[in-house]
Amino acid sequence: MDGNFDSTYTTVKKLPCYQQLRATNKTIERLQSGEGGLVWHTQWSGKSLTMAYVTRKLQAPEYGFENPTVLIMTDRKDLDRQITTTFQNVGFKNVNQASSVVHLDKLLRNDYGGIITTTLQKFQETDKEATTDTDQTELEERGKC
Repeated sequence: MDGNFDSTYTTVKKLPCYQQLRATNKTIERLQSGEGGLVWHTQWSGKSLTMAYVTRKLQAPEYGFENPTVLIMTDRKDLDRQITTTFQNVGFKNVNQASSVVHLDKLLRNDYGGIITTTLQKFQETDKEATTDTDQTELEERGKC
């Protein structure tokens, strides 16, 4: 190694384990045949990367889904941040994290084939007084709703 090596810029490649590859392929097959695509995961089993692989295939033209909008829901804000970061880290450029009920509503009304991450708490009737700065999940986690 010469003295010009800069360790701050390293490439990390994420490859699926066999169960992630199988789950991804089975999900795509089921969706192509008009069935639902549900994968049961346990703790530390690679859920985020499996979702990223499924999303990559859903958005690839050769699988015939015509660039769908992918919605990823979690039940906690920390998981929402984690999945958003994972998707960005594996190279997705069109990841939108819904910051409020109003923001989620706006994102869902666009048909652009993006990726939306959100929490279950944001699926409620839109408060006409709410702004895009109001984070419903954070308020509920603090017990203020």
